[in-house]
Amino acid sequence: ARLRIPASHARWLAASWLFSLAALTCQLAAIRLVFVGLVEALKRGVGMTSSLLLGRVLFREPLTPAMVVAVTLMIVGVALLLF
Repeated sequence: ARLRIPASHARWLAASWLFSLAALTCQLAAIRLVFVGLVEALKRGVGMTSSLLLGRVLFREPLTPAMVVAVTLMIVGVALLLF
C-alpha cells in the first residue's frame, strides 16, 4: 500500500523540511564561528523553549510552573556543561 499524504499535510511537511534545512544551515555556519558546545546549548535552549510556547499556542496545552521549571533546569544544566 502506498502512503497517501493529504494536501494540507503535504504543505506542513514541506514547510518543516525547509525549516529544518534552514536550521541546519545556520547551525553549520555558527559552528565555523563559535564554540560547538555553545551552539548546542543555544540550540537546545531555543528548541525546548519553542516547544513549550508552540505547544501552548498551537495545541492549547497547559503551561504549568513545573514545565517551566523543568525546561529552565535543563537549559541551565546544558549551559553548565560548558564550564
